Amino acid sequence: MVLTSPIADATRRSEPLAPSFRSPRRVTVTLPQQTYEQLLQRSDCEGRSLSNLAAFLLEMGLRQTLETASGSPLQGSGKTS
Repeated sequence: MVLTSPIADATRRSEPLAPSFRSPRRVTVTLPQQTYEQLLQRSDCEGRSLSNLAAFLLEMGLRQTLETASGSPLQGSGKTS
């Protein structure tokens, strides 16, 4: 008898994982030098990593876009770890 985890099974089948098993995804973006420097300066001022700040700002921008489109605030804190 071979036991496998739900994560291993879903990965092997290329199926989406249940929400409790989702993990953050990495992306690569190319930024203008000035934008990079502004993000770096702000991340230093706020005491957070550049990655965390970028993820936070992307989430907030998407949230605002969706709120504007739907006309109502979305639930959730928008906070990233």
